[in-house]
Amino acid sequence: MGRATGGRVLIVITGLFLLLSGLDISVASNQSGKGRKISFEREIRPIVAARCLGCHNGTRMSGGLRLDQPGGVQRDSIIVPGRAMESRLYQRITATGDEKMPPSGERLTAEQIDLIRDWIDAGAEWPVERVQVPAEPLHWAWRPIISPPVPSTGMGAGKNPVDAFIVERLNRAGLKMSPEADRRTLIRRLSFDLTGLPPSPERVAEFLADRDPQA
Repeated sequence: MGRATGGRVLIVITGLFLLLSGLDISVASNQSGKGRKISFEREIRPIVAARCLGCHNGTRMSGGLRLDQPGGVQRDSIIVPGRAMESRLYQRITATGDEKMPPSGERLTAEQIDLIRDWIDAGAEWPVERVQVPAEPLHWAWRPIISPPVPSTGMGAGKNPVDAFIVERLNRAGLKMSPEADRRTLIRRLSFDLTGLPPSPERVAEFLADRDPQA
């Protein structure tokens, strides 16, 4: 009887030990992200560059928010170092409905959200010397439409201002423009570009007979 009771006690103790060990492992795994140093350059900046800078950069600042430099988040509780739950940035990336960020496309993954939360809780370290330059060139769709000055070096080399840009680039490469194609070649190029078919003999004859320099 004594041996049976002792065996049961040993089994119970062993079970409790394994259970508590499992809880320790689970708690440790859940807190593993909070105890380590989050690298802004390696872990946070790629998220900001890929999902935020399209709307929050030096040229386009939706909602008046700029995320390409630390000065843009050091106001209005956008980021409260050490307190992610009080930071508007964290609140918006975890929000739903009209308040969610990014407003379109896929949401940030749970891992990305956890990284940003842990980074803010750890103090939101943001190396100034590395992020004053935008992480990625601004996409052409967000750039303002401008008329660049026509290069003077290429003026007179062609019939269109576009030719001046081509000549200027060729000059920098030490190259020259090819001779202008004859009219028969031009009508064939145009026909193939527009229809994918060669021009009819009548169309070729009509074009060759047209002496208008703008033809």
